[in-house]
Amino acid sequence: MRRPHVFVTLVTLAAAGCADPVTAPRHRPIDATSAIGVAVAPLNVPGTALRTLTIDGQQREFYVHVGRNAPSNAPVPVVFFFHGSGSNGFEHLQKSRWREKADTIGFIAIFPSALAYCFKEDGNGDGDMLDRGELHASAKWTSGPLGGPTRPLCKPADYLKLTPNQRLATLHRFQDDTAFVDAMLADVKATNVVDTKRLYLAGFSNGAEMVSRLLVERSYTFAAVAMHAGTLDVPVAPFTTRRVPILKSMGNINDNVPRGMPGHTLPIIPSTIELPFMQADYVVKYLRQELLANQYTYGLMNWNGRKVGRWVYNNGLFGNSNLFVFLLIEKNGHAYPNGVNHVVTMADRAWPFLAAYTMP
Repeated sequence: MRRPHVFVTLVTLAAAGCADPVTAPRHRPIDATSAIGVAVAPLNVPGTALRTLTIDGQQREFYVHVGRNAPSNAPVPVVFFFHGSGSNGFEHLQKSRWREKADTIGFIAIFPSALAYCFKEDGNGDGDMLDRGELHASAKWTSGPLGGPTRPLCKPADYLKLTPNQRLATLHRFQDDTAFVDAMLADVKATNVVDTKRLYLAGFSNGAEMVSRLLVERSYTFAAVAMHAGTLDVPVAPFTTRRVPILKSMGNINDNVPRGMPGHTLPIIPSTIELPFMQADYVVKYLRQELLANQYTYGLMNWNGRKVGRWVYNNGLFGNSNLFVFLLIEKNGHAYPNGVNHVVTMADRAWPFLAAYTMP
């Protein structure tokens, strides 16, 4: 595969029109030098900055937040958070609570933005993609399905159905987001003091799908992952590849729940995980990836007055010690819990899981 051409520029956060007061440290481009030509050492300067990369002619953007308590010269962990469909990095910088968690703990949180694409999807499951609402023009990660038979890109005639702004946003070449991830990581390693053994992934919905792809294809880069909703849509890794510890969560109010269940609500009981659609969409794929037996230990927790079912899979098929943990959160719909839209703040719950793991 041809290596993408990557260029780095800096855009100040003030230009993004922030609603909340945040600082904008002077992040340096890759291979930066001082005014007298001396190479500038990486440094952790607390605050938030919008950074841009140009990859094969396409500008990409991501927000880098260096936590308030991050040491300036000591290596710190990094958490990448991937947003859901139709969103962007800035929105989840503001509302996911990973920025605040980075401040408290003292790590770096990164919030990238997906490109917008024109694509189709069979939303009602009737076998075609011709119905109202099945033509989309929105931000989407290349998590696997995009450009394939279940989520095909638009044909030229489809673009005529879009608004001028939608056409402007989506008329670009398809770009594999793994190149973007690699470039972001290279950039932050060049400008900040990063603990390369403590790189983590988190995401929501389509962002969780991207995290799922990366846990397969970048297993030697990221120590652990935590995702909310979403599925795994790429083939599992070869047998000899490292397996990444997985924390997967979702709300028990879900439009994908079979209609026979009142209010599309899943009961938080042990047998829920054994429902056919739960097994197919949220369990079996990950167990195959982790080389785990379909055997679990169940526990019921109480988080801020909400029931949370916890299924732990850790019985390796080949004597391995891999881990897949699944959480079902009461009264959470299709939204990333942030303490405002739900009493649970997922960043607070996911961080201890991630922090327990370090790359060998």
